[in-house]
Amino acid sequence: MNSKGLPSLLRLAVIMREFDEEMLLARPPGAVQKVLFAPLAAVGHRLGYRGWYPDYTSEPLAKDPPTR
Repeated sequence: MNSKGLPSLLRLAVIMREFDEEMLLARPPGAVQKVLFAPLAAVGHRLGYRGWYPDYTSEPLAKDPPTR
């Protein structure tokens, strides 16, 4: 996190990929975000960044919640 409490661009890209159905930035438009963040997320993932960390959650959140 930087001094403003924001993640680095690579970490943000990985988080955006992990939670793409729940999270969208205000700008640029969503389609542009997907195109720009895809290669950045790949680089961030190779560098070891993850969309979730076990220190803060016991397991990654399920993409689809269980149906009742």
